[in-house]
Amino acid sequence: PTGGRAIFHDEEWTFSLVTPMGSDGWAPDAMGAYASTCTLMSRAMAELGVPVELSCGSAQGVGSPRAPQGPAAPCFASTARHELTLAGRKFAGIAQRQVGDALLQQGSLLLGDSHLELAKWLPIEPRARDSARADLVRASATAGPWLGARPRLARLEEVLATLLPHARRVSGEWSRVA
Repeated sequence: PTGGRAIFHDEEWTFSLVTPMGSDGWAPDAMGAYASTCTLMSRAMAELGVPVELSCGSAQGVGSPRAPQGPAAPCFASTARHELTLAGRKFAGIAQRQVGDALLQQGSLLLGDSHLELAKWLPIEPRARDSARADLVRASATAGPWLGARPRLARLEEVLATLLPHARRVSGEWSRVA
């Protein structure tokens, strides 16, 4: 529902954020929401020893996730402003949708290389798949070298709990309280 680009979900930490927008919400506008979320995740990853950086990217982003002809580039093939990079390559993919003053953000933090499998499923000529996979290899990075194979999500949860002192976990999900 966020309208983001294609992702092959595996070997990642995935998150969702649902929050009000505006002066009393997560951020005043959509660009501010990206900045707030990526700043939070940047601090969390730094606490875990992963040297991520905020991308300066383009104020216009990377274009529409739906191309007029053929498929748009996969999520991890390009980086927009405020996204997280690792060694100059995209580490986190975050998409969002705002309806009125409500925001939904969904994000993926890459832990391993399974996202490269997406190239097998793109609606492109079979001979172009190797090139698409190579593009993903060049454009994306994973936290596996810092976090190890299959790190526990609880590690990220513990760090987020310290960074969001007004948050609490409810039924397996985090809820921010006033």
